[in-house]
Amino acid sequence: MTRGQIQLFRVLDAGDWKGGGAEERRLLYVAMTRAKETLSLFQSRDKPFLCAPGDSEAVRTVEPKVLPLPSTALNRIHRELTPRDVDLGYAGRGGAQHPVHAAIARLRIGDALDLVERDLRDGAGRVVGRLAKGYALPDRTLAAVKVSAIVARKPQGQEDQNRARPKVEEWETVLCDLTFE
Repeated sequence: MTRGQIQLFRVLDAGDWKGGGAEERRLLYVAMTRAKETLSLFQSRDKPFLCAPGDSEAVRTVEPKVLPLPSTALNRIHRELTPRDVDLGYAGRGGAQHPVHAAIARLRIGDALDLVERDLRDGAGRVVGRLAKGYALPDRTLAAVKVSAIVARKPQGQEDQNRARPKVEEWETVLCDLTFE
């Protein structure tokens, strides 16, 4: 526990301490004497309490609360794509006048994208990137795609023999965050 934290103990079924053995009484004593700020004792409705409500102003009876159902947002999963998850050379394989460069230049962090098959598309439907062949999409419904980064790239020397060499000296690659229901 760090300095400044409040120590809080909650003891469940504390009403059974009178009939319990020495070990149960010892645990209850330890819990009660270690509380620095608050001590909450809980019991079942059918067991007697340490003292009857009303015998002490320190004893309070509180009805259980009905908690709301958790938000559906808790069921979402988020994936932040890394350079390994996208086709890093996609824009580099287009010539200097290829429209992908202008489309990427218009993007800003946080802009919404669409994922059509494995292509990342801007709001006008222009392809601005592509997922890597090895990236496996979760088996869930895609809820949102947003630009998280735009990374400058240069040729790395030895290119994969199965890919065309870059046609430009520098290009940009779009990384994004994916949200799934």
